[in-house]
Amino acid sequence: MRTINYLSRLLLLALFAAVLFSYSNSFAGALKASVVRINITPDPKAKLWLAGFPRKDPSDGVHDDIFMKILALDNGSKQVFIVATDLVGAGNDYYEAFVDRMEEETPIKRDQLLWTFTHTHSAPGVGENGKNPEYSRMIKDKLLEGLKEARNTLVPAKIGVGFGRSFMNINRRATYPDGKVYLARDPYGIVDREFSVIRIEKYDGSLMAVAVNYPCHGVALFMNNLKISGDAPGSVTRYLEKKLGNGVTAMYLNGAAGDVEPVYTCMKDFIYTNFNLDILGIILGDDVLDICNDLEVTGQVEIETVQKVINIPRKESEIEKHGPAVPFRVSLLRLNDLVLAGASAEVFTQIGINIKHMSPYPKTLFVGYCNGSSGYLPTKTAFPEGGYEIDVTHATPDGEWLFTQSVVELLRKMKSMNR
Repeated sequence: MRTINYLSRLLLLALFAAVLFSYSNSFAGALKASVVRINITPDPKAKLWLAGFPRKDPSDGVHDDIFMKILALDNGSKQVFIVATDLVGAGNDYYEAFVDRMEEETPIKRDQLLWTFTHTHSAPGVGENGKNPEYSRMIKDKLLEGLKEARNTLVPAKIGVGFGRSFMNINRRATYPDGKVYLARDPYGIVDREFSVIRIEKYDGSLMAVAVNYPCHGVALFMNNLKISGDAPGSVTRYLEKKLGNGVTAMYLNGAAGDVEPVYTCMKDFIYTNFNLDILGIILGDDVLDICNDLEVTGQVEIETVQKVINIPRKESEIEKHGPAVPFRVSLLRLNDLVLAGASAEVFTQIGINIKHMSPYPKTLFVGYCNGSSGYLPTKTAFPEGGYEIDVTHATPDGEWLFTQSVVELLRKMKSMNR
């Protein structure tokens, strides 16, 4: 009997240890952080194909530099990497090929990476039908080098988050007199104007980086433009870095921007665009500056990650060629009571609003264009209206409900495990 009791106790201790190990990533620890900034601007003389719009000619120069910015966070038991890249995006195949290589060459696992894109429509495309092959390889090489550098340059840090509202964006699905929906500014359309700013500072209080989360298509410039630019998101980060000074890095994490664009948009070239492009950076940048220096920060941080692929039914016209489902990847990153909910999609703004409101975490940021690209995810009510996004989406009208329910369930499960 004593032998049985002894074995039972050993079994209970083993089970308890296993449970502790499975949740170890969420334990709070002293935060360390690093920031790596990589210029990914090609040679001005290079003739590269810009992504986002159909263009007949390649690029003809550079207006402003584009960057890849990496924020690494480490609490002693888990590391995570948030990457903001001044490109329109990257397809699922391109993303998968990179994370496979990353896991082979580094200890970093795919759930530790949030590779986001600012969605500028004036930057070279990567992994697109064989276009820009050398540039596409360079982006992967630079990111891998940057992740390794970020792991080796961590310093004690603190983190805080704040929220505000800004009027730099506007809904872009306008109903015309003929009853059809076109890509045009709609002042009456639904739009999420909430922004979030994450502040990362060294332990002595000096600012390292700010990361701004705000939904807005990078289409201040139209398809006529052939000069490389970070567009509106690049304008925001340039302005913030200029005003904050001291080598501070500003990152732009786009949101649920599937049907949202800048208040100044589709400008043809830089002859008369420069002023308006700069204004966009000032509008959002000044709102961010109003709050970013007064945020409460902490140096003790729990880090938890979850990644899951949600299969959304594919529209009937595509099933025979591509199969019955579209994979939408959801990547969750929890930092104490702050959660970044990333999606590999161009999600309509109402869906992002709904997820933030339904999340059990009041401090929830929705991040679009993250870890691959599965195309547009419109609301169910948008399908009968038609329009560009409905024409090109791979998903069915049920996609909104299935996606929203799945993300909220993941958030609630995460919350229930950390009470």
